[in-house]
Amino acid sequence: MKTSVIIPTMNAGEQLAGLLESLQSQTISDEIIIIDSSSSDSTQKIAESYGIRTIVTHRNAFDHGGTRTRAAQTADGDILIFMTQDALPANEYAIEKL
Repeated sequence: MKTSVIIPTMNAGEQLAGLLESLQSQTISDEIIIIDSSSSDSTQKIAESYGIRTIVTHRNAFDHGGTRTRAAQTADGDILIFMTQDALPANEYAIEKL
């Protein structure tokens, strides 16, 4: 089974590199998707530098459920894991244990 981690972001630049490094070091890490609400900082550039698929939505179109659903519809995973931009996995087994 494949997993997809989906993270809605907005101006997550300061936190994003650490989160992506942590997610890419997981024992299970099939796909990470960022759905960004038109950040005005380096969020999109950072995500792309890690090879992360990034979907951009307009800020005024953001909706907690709808935005996540939009990202989920593009996911390849059998299991979808939704995170926030400021939550770091406790260790490299976090996704596996979920």
